[in-house]
Amino acid sequence: MKQDVSFSEQQWLRQKWLWILMFGINLLIFYGFIQQIVFDKPYGTQPTSDLGITLVLLLMTVTTMLLLSIRLDTEVDKDGIKYRYFPFHLTTKAISWDDVSKAYIRKYNPIMEYGGWGIRWGTYGKGNAYNVAGNMGLQLVLKNGKKLLLGTQKADDLDRVIEQLGVKTSE
Repeated sequence: MKQDVSFSEQQWLRQKWLWILMFGINLLIFYGFIQQIVFDKPYGTQPTSDLGITLVLLLMTVTTMLLLSIRLDTEVDKDGIKYRYFPFHLTTKAISWDDVSKAYIRKYNPIMEYGGWGIRWGTYGKGNAYNVAGNMGLQLVLKNGKKLLLGTQKADDLDRVIEQLGVKTSE
């Protein structure tokens, strides 16, 4: 019988380079919007229409809000694994330990194996991945042959929990 231990983690997109880039782009667009709409000075050598710059500002605001809201929730307990990549998964997805043939923590290369971070569909038999940062994850191999990698910033804690649950396997 599996012990009554659990693991819970919430991860957010918090890469500094991304937020510096987003801040710079938003600042530039906002400056252009103020120049053109408030001060009635066309922005740039080939300015867009007032509607165009308003739509671009709106699009960047929505994109920034989306990026700020993205998070990966992971829970592991005696029943299995629950995960949600909000706002893309509105409901939590669950995998029972009965459906898992292998579970272990591993280091991976997000770029080479999955093409980066986010919701990724791996090629060459790697399976799917859900991650927001880093290069450590819980690798699951399901009994139906599918693979799933859930990124984690707390690899040691998660490794300890799957070991205590008696579900940890080796590669």
